[in-house]
Amino acid sequence: MDINCHHCGSLETEYKFHIKQHPLYQCPACQLAFLYPQPTDQQLNEIYNKNYFIGSQSGKEHLNRLKKETAQLYLDELLAYTSSSNLRLLEIGSGNGDFIIGAQKRGFDVTGIEVNDHAACAVNEKLGGEFVIQGTLDSIDLDALGKFDVCVLFDVIEHVRDLTRLMTQIRHILKEDSILFIVTPSLDSWSAKMLKSNWMEFKPEHLFYFNTQNLETFLIKSGFQNIATSPNYKILNFEYIHGH
Repeated sequence: MDINCHHCGSLETEYKFHIKQHPLYQCPACQLAFLYPQPTDQQLNEIYNKNYFIGSQSGKEHLNRLKKETAQLYLDELLAYTSSSNLRLLEIGSGNGDFIIGAQKRGFDVTGIEVNDHAACAVNEKLGGEFVIQGTLDSIDLDALGKFDVCVLFDVIEHVRDLTRLMTQIRHILKEDSILFIVTPSLDSWSAKMLKSNWMEFKPEHLFYFNTQNLETFLIKSGFQNIATSPNYKILNFEYIHGH
């Protein structure tokens, strides 16, 4: 059976191994890896339960501290790039709210979108208002959102079924000369190369796996310019890694 690469269209994709019951394929031409067929909506909904986010369980507050420290690293990097926090910022996939809460404290005018209703409600309670919308870009009125100076997606794009549609939607809500800040697991990382099929990022809810080159190419094709890439840093311990 011929399986087209989602990125370059090649029919030479190769089966690699199964992630649980889901086959993983990779394109030799552009190196994009992806699940085919993808998990059903029902299967994904069962994964994205109220305890999905690491540290959300009772007694895991020390893991939450690690995530908050990582969010501060992202904020430092963003502010070093923009030199201003007097900006409208949209976080797609705001999760437990570590980044968006920190961004608000540093002066950003924040809005979040989060598919997990438990997480969205919890973050709104911490922020003291309806700053996080429960849903996806497909389920809300994009024009009503207005335009943003910054859009951030941390560990999100690997979960998205239709990446081209997502990027079209993001471009619609970004101002001219705005910033798109993405973090995603990379096939170029030392952990991916060392652990191979045992890489902790190989999970059934991760539908796509990028390397630096194919992600840059995808963003350029989506209309973005002045793309800068770098290795990512997170504050981790062994328990956090085991949680993946």
